[in-house]
Parts: sequence; structure tokens; C-alpha cells
Amino acid sequence: MLAAVEDRLDILTSGAATTRLKPWRENPNGLVNLWDIVKQIAAHNLVQTGRNLQALTMAVPNLALPQAALNREDLTLFLDHLGQLLRDGESLNLVATVDLLKWVVQDYNANVHTYDQAGSTVQNVTAVYQQELSREFFAYIESDKRKYMRSFDESITNPAYGAAALNAFPRSHRDMALAGNCYACGFNDACVFHLMRVLEHSLAGMATFFSEPFANENWHNIIERLESKIRKINSSLGPDWKEKQKFYFQAACEFMFFKDAWRNHVMHGRDEYDDESAQNIYSHVCRFMKHLAEGFQEE
Repeated sequence: MLAAVEDRLDILTSGAATTRLKPWRENPNGLVNLWDIVKQIAAHNLVQTGRNLQALTMAVPNLALPQAALNREDLTLFLDHLGQLLRDGESLNLVATVDLLKWVVQDYNANVHTYDQAGSTVQNVTAVYQQELSREFFAYIESDKRKYMRSFDESITNPAYGAAALNAFPRSHRDMALAGNCYACGFNDACVFHLMRVLEHSLAGMATFFSEPFANENWHNIIERLESKIRKINSSLGPDWKEKQKFYFQAACEFMFFKDAWRNHVMHGRDEYDDESAQNIYSHVCRFMKHLAEGFQEE
């Protein structure tokens, strides 16, 4: 058994085991979501895994009779701890550790093993776990930034700028998620960059509403043409046309403000942003997107 485990250990740690390519290698020409790179692992998961390894060690206590076969009670306890470790490894995405544990569980269920062999198994599983963990990078996300770190799935079910904005401007979803992830990781310039892309999608939506061309157009020119059309809004748009005109004028003014305050600067590398400024811009964009979407819903 020990030789078999060591053979398995050599295979797993030599790189022969099949592993998934890193996200940026799988998609070299596209944007990569930080969620795919930074694993969402709570610190207590690592602590719990260490405790389970310790419990596994304590599950083979019969050192007086190392060549005796594991009795049914000790074997059941041993397999229970192996199963918990397997679940821990899956939650931590430790591929080599999980592969080894699956093989070990299958072997212990099928064959008789001694206490000495069980002790050696624990040592080998621990070695694989420690070696694999040493190759991983774990990023710490500050507790007050945790809410900004969302997977694409979570950003659909609970979008930061509200469901109405997601429905009104679905193409902005990716950049909204990336903006939050970048802010959570301290990449403030990237956060603002993606926020400006969020606004670009909403400006495109407004341009489409007013039948204005958008592709490859300068923001300033688009906004000026929108303002010209907004001035022409009259009672043909309904009894509340003045309120609608006011809403669209305010939106156009906001877009011009975003352009002059942040969009042009971040796109051309003129400014750098700290945590406070990035968070303020993030909140401002979220509020604006919610307000804009609510106005479009009423149309």
C-alpha cells in the first residue's frame, strides 16, 4: 500500500496529472474575470482543513500493533476523515490532493490495511496537500470590500446597480462585475476604467432611443446631438413631456460630467485613483445607472 501511495504521489506532484489551464491561457485574446483568478476561499476553510488533517492522524492511534489490520470502528472513522478532507480539497480547488484522496478512499474501501499503512497514508496525503498549497496564491480581500467581489452569476442575481439597470443595459453587466472585482482587489484605476465602460453602454442605449449613431463616435459629439433632440421634445410625447424632457436633460448633463471628470482622464492615463475616489465613483455610477434605468422603464 505504501509503495502504491508513493507511486501515486510521484505522478501527482510531477505534473503528469491533468490540470486545467490558467484562465488567461485558456482565453489569451479576451478579458479575464478576476473571479477566475482569485479563488474565493475563507480563511476558516484552511484552518478547518488543518484540523481535519490532525483528526486524521489521531484516527490511527494503535502504535503498539502497527502490523495489525484496522478494525471496523477505526476504519469507519478513518474513512469519515478522508471524506471530509476530500470535500475540503474540492472547496479549495486542490486538484492533486483531491485526486489522491479519491484514489485512497477507493483503495481503503476495497482492501485491508494495517495501522502502519494508514499512518503512512496520512503522511503522504499531508505532503501532497502542503506541496500543492505552496504553489497556490491566496489574495486577502478586506472585509469592507467583500461585497464588491462578485462572480458573474452573483452579479446577475444581485447586480450592484440594481435589476432594472441590468435589464435596461444588459451589455454593461460584464464591466459592472469587473469594476467591483477590481476595486475589491485594490486595482482602482482598472475599477474606474470599467465603470466608464458601463456608462458607455448606457450612453449607447440612450443614443439608440433617440435614433442617434453611436459606433466610433466621440462622447462629446453624441451628447451634444442628444441635447439637440431633447430640446425638441414636445407634447407629442405625452402629457408628462416636460418631466421626460427634464429627465433626459439631466441624464445628458450627467454624461457630460462623467466625460470631463473621469472618462477622458482614465482612458488616456491622466489620473490615478485611490480607494476613496474609486469607491465614490463606483457609488456615483451605480446611483446614476439605477436612476437612468428607472426613467427608461417608464417609457
